[in-house]
Amino acid sequence: MTAANCSPPGICGVVLVFVGTIITSLGVVRERQSGTLEQLAVMPLKPRDVVLGKIVPYFLVATVDLIIVLAVGIAVFGVPFRGSPATFALGALLFLFVTLGFGVLISSVSQNQGQAIQLAMMTLLPQVLLSGLIFPLSSIVAGVRWIAYLLPLTYFNEISRGVMLRAEPIGALWQPFVFLALLGVVVVTGATLRFRGYLAPSSHERHRRRYGRKTALSGITLEATASQVTAVVGGDGAGKTTLLRCLAGSLAPTSGAVHKPAKDRIGYLPASSGIYPDLTVSENLDFRATGYKMSRQAWRERAAEYLDRAGLADATNRLAGQLSGGMRQKLAVIAAMLHQPELLVLDEPTTGVDPVSRSGLWWLIARAAAEGCAVVLATSYLDEAERCACVLVLDAGTTLAAGTRDEIVAAMPGVLCGATAKPDGEAARRAWRRGGRWRVWEERPKDTLGADLIRPDLQDAVTVAAIAREIKMTEEAAA
Repeated sequence: MTAANCSPPGICGVVLVFVGTIITSLGVVRERQSGTLEQLAVMPLKPRDVVLGKIVPYFLVATVDLIIVLAVGIAVFGVPFRGSPATFALGALLFLFVTLGFGVLISSVSQNQGQAIQLAMMTLLPQVLLSGLIFPLSSIVAGVRWIAYLLPLTYFNEISRGVMLRAEPIGALWQPFVFLALLGVVVVTGATLRFRGYLAPSSHERHRRRYGRKTALSGITLEATASQVTAVVGGDGAGKTTLLRCLAGSLAPTSGAVHKPAKDRIGYLPASSGIYPDLTVSENLDFRATGYKMSRQAWRERAAEYLDRAGLADATNRLAGQLSGGMRQKLAVIAAMLHQPELLVLDEPTTGVDPVSRSGLWWLIARAAAEGCAVVLATSYLDEAERCACVLVLDAGTTLAAGTRDEIVAAMPGVLCGATAKPDGEAARRAWRRGGRWRVWEERPKDTLGADLIRPDLQDAVTVAAIAREIKMTEEAAA
């Protein structure tokens, strides 16, 4: 048995590891970052079908690569294949089963593609160095050799070399087959449980969501009414996205409950649009309509109207990745409302969008509400929130203000006074600049006779609520 003959069977295993682990993990994490995986999580799809849909293409690619490597090794380098092709195929199938499981498992714990490639390489390098591919297992120091028996490539090397070079039957190779199958069961079970948990998280009440020790939401109550638009307002880190993910069903609250329609009656636009950049506008809508079991005629009629009004009628054959930011957001909103959901959840649909595209987006949002949909959208713009029937303002995961625009303004304590310059002393804590003037909030005005009183609007009321909370927290900390 020469080294030249031993290499191709091992190279077959490396190819399967590369495709099964590295490419799979990178592909799935890329979908998570683009929002398409989160979009799948809220669609009425079975987690099993989603998992298979993500794994099968990589399985086919790995199979083709394996056939190419074998063909080149046999035809060009004269590597013998003395055993049963069926036995070899079974071993390759089990090994690929394990490597795909590793790929899915890595993707479920990685936050970005950089983490995924690092974890994938951490599983690849030990298999190349310690599986017997380069060095015989007997030459590896005993203190390290035990690691080799935890590596799936170790057992695939035994199977492939036993079949190709020694023509061993499956009975003689039962040990590597059994250990490979056991590894496959453990890895794939863990990967499936984590992936299913992401796609189907366990579940008008107060609810809480924690990330480790950090509470992202606490004591939030939100009611979405049909034919109305409800705005969730807050700065970065206020908890808007977490709340909307709970409403859409892609995230389960740590405590409390979310009462919502069935999955097929919810439309969702994640923060990253959830549109496949490698599909055309028409293909994205076709995919979404198929997921919600819409007839071709129904979705095309609705899409034609929406696309025409949004200015996308001439872009149906363009790749979504080639659209401008505003056009892509309009496509994402159309896809979310295409199946006429009862609840439409939109995560900052107008952020970073030009004024013209924003106008088109608001036409789509108003159209969804006019059709009887309960719309909940997150925004950082208070001028947009003023258009909505109800407003929920979040700050650090808790409710800062809630109600209609008029109710929030009416609940503001004290009065607002105008000033040409920033006041000194204690009043500076209650002052902010808006436009070309300063505004000062007086919680307990003693005498406002002659003062430049300002009639507050929603932005003023929210600012006052934030200042009042900050002052209260400061006083409590000092007490």
